[in-house]
Amino acid sequence: MRVTGARPRGSAGLRAMLPARRGLAASRVSSAARALAARPAAVLPVLLVLAAAVLPGCGESAPDGPARYVVVQRDFDWSVRDPGEPLPLGATWSFADGLGPWTVLDGQHRTDGDALVLSGRGELQLAGPWSDFVVDTELQHRLRLELATQGVGQLVVYWRRAGDTFDRERSFALPLEDTTEPHALSFRLSTLKASLSAPDAGEGFAELLLRFRPREENGEVLVRLVALGLLSDFTLPQGGRAPVQALERKGLRLAGPCRPLPGALLSTFEPGPGERLRLALAVAGRGREATVVVRDEEGRLPPVERTLTSNSPWRFVEVDLAPAAGERTTLVVEAVTRDGAASRVDGDSATVGEAVSGAGDGPGGVLLLGGVLRLAPDRRPVELPPPAPALPAPTDRPNVVLYLVDTLRADRLGAYGYGAPTDPMIGAVAAEGVRFADVTAASNWTRPSTSTLLTGVGPEVHGNLRPGDVVDPTLPTLAEAFAAEGYLTVSFVTNHHAGAWSGLDRGFDVAYEPRFFPRLQPDTTLTSQLVLEPLDRFLAEHADERLFVYVHTLDPHGPYEAPAEDVEVVAQAAPKWRPELPVGTAEQRAKAQDRMLAYDAEIRHNDRRVGSLLDALLALDLEDRTLLAFTSDHGEAFFEHGTWTHWRTLYQEEVGIPWVMRWPEGLPGGLVIEAPVGQADLAPTLLALAGGTPPDTWDGMDLSALCRRGAVVAGDGAASARARSPDDVARAEAIAALRSRVVVSDAVMEGRVHDDGASRLLAARRGPAKLVARVGADGRPEPVALFDLASDPAEKTDLLPTRGVDAGLLDALHAFLAEDARRAETRGVAPEDGTVDAERLQWLREMGYLK
Repeated sequence: MRVTGARPRGSAGLRAMLPARRGLAASRVSSAARALAARPAAVLPVLLVLAAAVLPGCGESAPDGPARYVVVQRDFDWSVRDPGEPLPLGATWSFADGLGPWTVLDGQHRTDGDALVLSGRGELQLAGPWSDFVVDTELQHRLRLELATQGVGQLVVYWRRAGDTFDRERSFALPLEDTTEPHALSFRLSTLKASLSAPDAGEGFAELLLRFRPREENGEVLVRLVALGLLSDFTLPQGGRAPVQALERKGLRLAGPCRPLPGALLSTFEPGPGERLRLALAVAGRGREATVVVRDEEGRLPPVERTLTSNSPWRFVEVDLAPAAGERTTLVVEAVTRDGAASRVDGDSATVGEAVSGAGDGPGGVLLLGGVLRLAPDRRPVELPPPAPALPAPTDRPNVVLYLVDTLRADRLGAYGYGAPTDPMIGAVAAEGVRFADVTAASNWTRPSTSTLLTGVGPEVHGNLRPGDVVDPTLPTLAEAFAAEGYLTVSFVTNHHAGAWSGLDRGFDVAYEPRFFPRLQPDTTLTSQLVLEPLDRFLAEHADERLFVYVHTLDPHGPYEAPAEDVEVVAQAAPKWRPELPVGTAEQRAKAQDRMLAYDAEIRHNDRRVGSLLDALLALDLEDRTLLAFTSDHGEAFFEHGTWTHWRTLYQEEVGIPWVMRWPEGLPGGLVIEAPVGQADLAPTLLALAGGTPPDTWDGMDLSALCRRGAVVAGDGAASARARSPDDVARAEAIAALRSRVVVSDAVMEGRVHDDGASRLLAARRGPAKLVARVGADGRPEPVALFDLASDPAEKTDLLPTRGVDAGLLDALHAFLAEDARRAETRGVAPEDGTVDAERLQWLREMGYLK
């Protein structure tokens, strides 16, 4: 039975701040609600009385609601049925029998065994026209070469459509090194949109031109080309089993099998009572249209039919498995296509084969089957750790929403002592939940820090440090851990560094990637409002399921373009909350003031979106059984130490981040934990609070015991030392461990850091002591500065000249780098091919990562 009555804190206060009706914009929160955010203590008793009078169920237990659904199966064993020979998705040439469709335009050529040898002075050119095969970006084609080169500095690949000429706007350059033995080289042809002026790349390719440019002007060039292939990511062996892979369709990334058209996928299982099946369908291929039918071979389930086109988004299908409960059932997902015209499937393989005979121009199509989930009512007993004595026992595992505000430094929130009205909603959540007062990010930019957040390990372990890196695929992720507990897992990510590009979509049943969200306008990062509608819709559609939701919004990341209404509110705050900088010229200080105002306003803009999320949870009756966690990936600098933005230094303005949580059924309110914690601690803590067991490979500490019990308060070190009960002793020991533990932040830079040009910085924290070091050319840490954050939170006084190096902190940095070097030799092979397509290149420039 879920308790919704009075609690020993003001949860009704947050309810009163939210709009009375679901869907009401957070911008319409009344001035009285804003006043409540500023002075919650003054009105809380009144609100509690009003809530008891008007909120249904207050003061009494609510009856048991409908059963909650959990995911009981994800890994289906899919076999392939071939109704006919599918059209080709790729082509390869070995050159053992000559040039084939390829033509040498510049240079001499000859065959040497199984290889084509190109030689000459200056540039060599090889062109490939073909009449029976059209490369299709819709099918994620790759150019794969097996070659050895001498004297080649760069390979430039051009593409053109029929009737067009080759031009620089449709090209992609790749640097080459001399090799004596042939090696494989591949990249997606979608990268041949080198600029946004080539949107027609999606219409297919008619010809490719390969130019091997000499390293030295007019130098000698030798190319030994063993094989060349044009292969789709969806090229699969015929028959047998269909591999499962992650597929992105219109920016929505799902995991599941794919199958060249025409064909069918089959899986056999035995559903239980009350179960249902959910999956998503899409087709890809130039100009393809297909009819897809989901049915069972036994005829117990009503068939579901969908007509799809190659430019359609994912179409979700839900199948009620009740008619087949307790019976062995073979599910069939079958698709046919004929030259863009759909044909109805009647289950007869011969008919299907006739429907596609002689079909089409181009390389055919692909059926995408994503997010295949079998769900069942949750009948497992709840096994949660005991709650705080003052709280009633939770009766269910919570939904978990991890909401990340990109580039948010902790000291710009009212919850952390800031005076400007940047966070009335997050502040109310902190007042009714748990706040960690001293949180250190794993890095000063998104890619490594979110990798730590979602894997529970530091950068020296996950290895995702630079653009193009991918998190070690052998590491278990937070999403995978929640999936193992039966949670439906979904991500809403608007930063490329935090999604599939980093390998961080692993474990999510549904992943909304940055490409899913339309652009607002040039030079804006207000993505929280883009996330709002699909997030709200997803929560409503899955309100009866146990959810783990990861939301990654970009505002207040630069460039700052805050709405006028938020600028106006924040600008009225007392000037003391935007302090004058003691460094820089008058012009730089004025620039900092302007930037800080816009930054604060963007925080408030995002906070209003948080209010809308809370409104949706309230309307769906999910607020009490949802664990909300708010955090950031890193902070932002405003010239406090002579730099702007982030990815520059490891001062606290770049690595000091917030972490607050609220779960009315399982966490006390108003709890502050002041002992320093790290970003890696968040994953094991969230999982443990939800009743899961963190993997042994996670380095972060499980802090759930500190959160659940209300004995740890601000400045409570002495009280903890005088603890009486065994539980209090355990909590005191945990706090002592936190204060003696070393937390390391890592920053691999592109360009100069400080005045010495270091390319990598490290910072080690133990309690208030912080050691900053550069990594020298020999790979060893060289101390740069030492700070005492207790007496010098602004890091103005370097203690290194007077105190000398803290040996323990320096030893921790040596161990960090040694582990990084050891892991670099053993990390799993990452799936990313290292190329950056035109869309991501443009995005990197807009975000300031590239100049």
